[in-house]
Amino acid sequence: RLSFASPVGLLLSCNHIYNQYVIIDNSEENLQKFEKSARNMQSLSRYSRSNSINREWIDQYLNEAHSYGLTSVRAHFNVMAWSDDAEELKHIKNDVGSQLASMECVPRHNTIDCPTLYWAAMPGNAADFPAEESFHTFIEQAVCLFTEETNYRSSLSPFGIKMVDRLTGKPLHLDISDLPMKRGITTNRNKFVLGPSG
Repeated sequence: RLSFASPVGLLLSCNHIYNQYVIIDNSEENLQKFEKSARNMQSLSRYSRSNSINREWIDQYLNEAHSYGLTSVRAHFNVMAWSDDAEELKHIKNDVGSQLASMECVPRHNTIDCPTLYWAAMPGNAADFPAEESFHTFIEQAVCLFTEETNYRSSLSPFGIKMVDRLTGKPLHLDISDLPMKRGITTNRNKFVLGPSG
């Protein structure tokens, strides 16, 4: 079975990258900000119907969080697609939009801060992600938009984790647990990972 976001993953037949961010802030602080915002909306509701509607949405979010003990997070998902041909780029824009629509997501074509999003998508640069590009949700809903399918199979094992070859930048799919035991390389599954910061 494919993931919910597979239409913008492997099923999208163009050069593209699907970036997935879940920013785990202090959930209690987020909920307190929403409480304050709901009070402000309530006091301004007599001036505008939209304030009253927004207060209802915020109340619904807060009720869900408190009723089920959910963690409030910020999330962002984007598809970066490219082509050398300007005509093909128009078709790609339509293809990406229709795949997002098949997931019942409303596509928003971003042209203003693409360099910022590109920079933030590089490994180790997520701290540079622009906060205004994220939306508030709960962890359970955010992970529904993750895609785990991959074509990268560097080992024959169906089980593995995604890694990157540091010299070439090539994605790797490695089984660092079961396959080494089957081959007799190791007799235990203890791991020690040493890597650079950033």
